[in-house]
Amino acid sequence: MDSRNPEEIPAETCEELIARRLRLGSLVLAATVALSAVLDLAIRPGGFLPVAWIYGADFALVFLVQLASRHPQTRAHIIPVAVLAVILWNALFCSYAALSPREIPVPIAPSIVIVTAAALLFPWGLRLQSIVAGACVLTCAGTLVLAGRYADLDALHALASLLGAAVVSCVGAYLVDRRAHLVDRQTAGLRERNRLMREAAVRKDEFLASVSHELRTPVNVVLGYVDLLLDHSFGPLEPAQRDVLHRIARNAANLSNLINDLIDLSRIDAGRLKVEIGAVELQPLFADLSGVMEVLLSGHDVKFTSKIVPRCARVSADPERLKQIVSNLLVNAVKFTERGSITLSAEPRPDGSVALVVADTGIGIPSTAQRAIFEPFRRVHDPSLRVPGAGIGLSISSRLAHLMGGSLTVESEPGLGSRFTLVIPAVPEPPRAPGAAPDALRKVS
Repeated sequence: MDSRNPEEIPAETCEELIARRLRLGSLVLAATVALSAVLDLAIRPGGFLPVAWIYGADFALVFLVQLASRHPQTRAHIIPVAVLAVILWNALFCSYAALSPREIPVPIAPSIVIVTAAALLFPWGLRLQSIVAGACVLTCAGTLVLAGRYADLDALHALASLLGAAVVSCVGAYLVDRRAHLVDRQTAGLRERNRLMREAAVRKDEFLASVSHELRTPVNVVLGYVDLLLDHSFGPLEPAQRDVLHRIARNAANLSNLINDLIDLSRIDAGRLKVEIGAVELQPLFADLSGVMEVLLSGHDVKFTSKIVPRCARVSADPERLKQIVSNLLVNAVKFTERGSITLSAEPRPDGSVALVVADTGIGIPSTAQRAIFEPFRRVHDPSLRVPGAGIGLSISSRLAHLMGGSLTVESEPGLGSRFTLVIPAVPEPPRAPGAAPDALRKVS
C-alpha cells in the first residue's frame, strides 16, 4: 500500500491510482447496496419506502463518482472528490441505521469497512485519513444520538468498534508514512549516487577521449617518420635496420588501432558517434579484406576463403564502419586460429537482410562467456595464450552494428571454432534485363 501524502507522489501517478481504485470501489459498493435492497424488500419490517431515498442517493453517488473519476478536469481534483465521497457514503449508511426499526441491530459494520478501506485503498497519508476517520466517527455518533440510541448498549459497543477501527487506520497510515519517508530518503540517496556515478563516467569518457587524441598525434608522427626511413628518404638502410623499423611500424600501428578504438568507444558511450548509411558493394570490400588476410596469415597453417551468395551484392551500411566490424572479426579469428580455416561469407536471410558470417576453426568460446565477450575490456580466453588486444574490439563492433540497424551474434563451442554473424539490411539489386542469366556464386578469393 502506498499511503504517502499526495505531494510526495508524482501528481499523475497519485491521481490515476486514486481514480482507478475509486471506480472499482464504487462498483463493489453499488453491488453490495443492490444486494442489501433485495434483502430489505424481502424481510424489512415496516416497508421499504422509508429508506428508498437512501438507496437512490447511494446509486446516484456511485454514478457521479464514476463520471468524476473518468472526466479529465474533475480527475485533477480526484483527492477531494474521494474524501467527500467516502464521508457521504458513511453518512448514508448511518442514515440507514437511524431509520432502521428497533428490531434490526445497529448496522455499524459498513462504517467500519469504509474507514479501514479508505486507509487501504487511497494513498492520501495520515492527515486526510484522520479527517475521514474523524468525520465518519462523528457522523455515526450524531446519528445514534438523533435516533435516540445513545443509551443502547449494542449501539455503544458498535460505536466503540468504529472508534477503534478509526484509530487503527490512522496508526497504520502513520506507520506507512514513516516507511514511505524512509524509502524516499533511500531513493534520494540512490539517485544522488547514480548522479555522481554518471558524472564520474562522463569525466572518465572525456579524459579517455582527450588522452586518446593526445596519444594519436605522436603515434602518427612516429609512423610517418618510419615510413620515410623505409622509403630511403634519409639514405639507404641495412637489412637489420629495416627489420627493426618494420617492427616499430607494426607495434605503432597496433597502438594507433588501440587508440582509435578507445576514441570510438568514448564517442559511442557519449552518443556522439555518427554513422553515414549508404549502399555498400560487398565484392570490393571482400577483395580488400582478402588482401589483408593474405598478409595476416602469412606463415600460418590457416586457409582463408570468402564468397558472396547471389542477391547479397549490396547492403545498407556505413562503408568505413562496416569494414571496421568485419576487420575486427577477421583479426580475432586470426588470433585464435592456429590451424584449419577462416571463412568470410555473405548469405541472404528470410527477412530480406544480409548476414556477413566470419567462421573459424579456432579454440572456440565457452557458452558461459559468449555474452561477456561483447562487454568492453572483457577477455575470456586463457591468459597464457598472450593474445594482444584490450578486449574492446567486439564491444565496439556490436555497438556499431546496432547503430547501423543490424546485430552481431556468436555461436561457438570450445575446440570446434566460432561463427560470428553480422546482420545488416540489404539493398535491393536492380532488376536484370529479360533473358539475362542468373548470377553465379561469386568467389572473391
